[in-house]
Amino acid sequence: MIASLRSSKADLEICGLAQQQLAKQQVLWVSGTFLSSIFLILSLYSVGIPLGGLGSFIVLATGVGFGISVPLRLVRTRAITRRMEFGISFSAFLGLVNVMLAGGAGIETALVAASRAGDDWVFHELEHVLATARNTRQSPWVLLSELGIRLDVPEAIEVSASLQLAGEQGSRIRASLATKASTIQMRQLALAEASAQSATEQMGVPTVLLFVGFIVLLGYPALSAVVGTW
Repeated sequence: MIASLRSSKADLEICGLAQQQLAKQQVLWVSGTFLSSIFLILSLYSVGIPLGGLGSFIVLATGVGFGISVPLRLVRTRAITRRMEFGISFSAFLGLVNVMLAGGAGIETALVAASRAGDDWVFHELEHVLATARNTRQSPWVLLSELGIRLDVPEAIEVSASLQLAGEQGSRIRASLATKASTIQMRQLALAEASAQSATEQMGVPTVLLFVGFIVLLGYPALSAVVGTW
């Protein structure tokens, strides 16, 4: 139960958040939902609908659970969006690397030059990784693989294996990079279509929840009266 309420480290990493920041957001949300639950209980009591001990506990527990889960859900949603952004920019990065390789550049030179061609957060992250590899004299594909693991982006891990093969064994890499760039683009297109379909399906959820809440609000006094006669 507790593990399911924790955002993964990769989600926090790709969103640029620390665990402490997530905890602060949860405290704020729990405080707000707890006070809102108390206000709801008092409002129902003022109009002649006392919830009783069990009903009040359920409302308060629901409010606290909602306050804990909402920040986690927001982080998860943001992480999904950021991974989609990474895939799009990374496929463009691979295309640039392929063009520079076709012009006669070496693999490491092409990687560095391509990472400096963009100005979004993905290119900045790639540029930082490659600069770290150069300054620490490590293989760029090793740090690229570590980046993929840290952010949970399989595209970076897959490409790092091809780059390692090219860098250490001198295999042909241009065709492989072009194929992987095309594969990533198709994967991102499929994810975008699935996300759009899911959003369409979820548009009816608030209406259903509102209807269920209305029914519960109408039916609770009768249920409370029946239970009170037992």
